[in-house]
Amino acid sequence: MMAFVAPPLSCHPLPTPNTKHSLHSIFTPKPKASLSFCATQTHQREPLTSPHNSLSQPNLLQEINNLCDSGNLSEALTLLQADSRNAISSLQQKKDAMGALLQACGRHKDVETGRKAHDLVSASTQFTNDFVLNTRIITMYSVCGSPSNSRLVFDGLQRKNLFQWNALVSGYARNALWQCN
Repeated sequence: MMAFVAPPLSCHPLPTPNTKHSLHSIFTPKPKASLSFCATQTHQREPLTSPHNSLSQPNLLQEINNLCDSGNLSEALTLLQADSRNAISSLQQKKDAMGALLQACGRHKDVETGRKAHDLVSASTQFTNDFVLNTRIITMYSVCGSPSNSRLVFDGLQRKNLFQWNALVSGYARNALWQCN
C-alpha cells in the first residue's frame, strides 16, 4: 500500500509597496498552515525570566501587579523607581509595570502616588511621549477626581490620538463636567 505525502507548503513573503501583484495573486487565499519550517514567519518569544531572575523570583511586572493588587501602591512605585535606576528589567516590562501602577492608582483613588508615577514617566526619555502611558495618566487623574490635571496632561501632549481624546471626554463625563444650556 502506498501512502500519499503532500509536498511541503512554501512560505509566502508579505508584499512590499514596490511589489506588483495581479488581481489573481492578491485575492487568492494563501495556505493557513505550513508543513515546512519558515524562518521568516517564526516569532521569537521573550523568556519568562531574565538572567537576573530565577523561576522562583517574579519579574518586575509580576511584582508590581502583586503589590498593586494588595494595595501597596507606594511600595510598587518605590520598586519601579529602583528598577529605573538599576536598568535590570526590559523596556517593555517597565512600560507594562508603569501602566499597571497607573491603573491601580485610579482604582484605589490614590492621586498622590499617581502624581509621583506621572512624574517618573515625564522624567523618562523613553516614556514621556508614549501614547499608552499618557492615556493611562489622563484616565488616572480623571478617575481620581482631578479632571483639571487630566486636561493639563492632554494639553501638554505633542500629538493626540483618539484614545487620549476618549479618556479626556470620558473623564469630563465621569466628573459631571458637561454644560447644559
